[in-house]
Formats: sequence, C-alpha cells, structure tokens
Amino acid sequence: DMLWISRNGTEKAWKEVLEMFQTDFTDRSKMGDYTYEPLHIEQVGPEAVYYVYRWKIELQGKKLMGGVSSQLWKKLNGRWVITSEHAS
Repeated sequence: DMLWISRNGTEKAWKEVLEMFQTDFTDRSKMGDYTYEPLHIEQVGPEAVYYVYRWKIELQGKKLMGGVSSQLWKKLNGRWVITSEHAS
C-alpha cells in the first residue's frame, strides 16, 4: 500500500494514486517537464529511507506547479518502493 498526502487530502493504495495521475494527465502534452532537487536523504533503518526534495513541473516554459515533498522508501521483497509521499 501507499499513502499519498496532498492539499486535497489523502489517498491510500497505489492503484488510487495511479488512477489520480491518469485522470489529471490524460496524455503527455498535459504532463510538462518534471525536475527535482534532493534536499535531504536520511536512512532511518536498515530497510527504510526518508527523502526530501524540491520539485517543479513546467509546460512550455511556464511553471504549472511545484513545491517541497517528502517520501518514505522501504525495501520490500528485495525492492525499494515508495510507501508514503507528502506533496506540498
């Protein structure tokens, strides 16, 4: 499961998060260019990492949205996966 936290509230489970993105970005022309800058990375356990970064999405040179976000990464079944993201 994944927890997505944004100004609109929370979504649980990765399928709901995927469906949200598919609804918002129905084709690549609406997606823009995504860039990010790492601000903080901290290993909080042998199989858990806390990651904070600045991000923005631009479309045709204009900023659509951006902010600072944090993610919790966990190693599950041998793979690193995002289990929680807070986008602001």
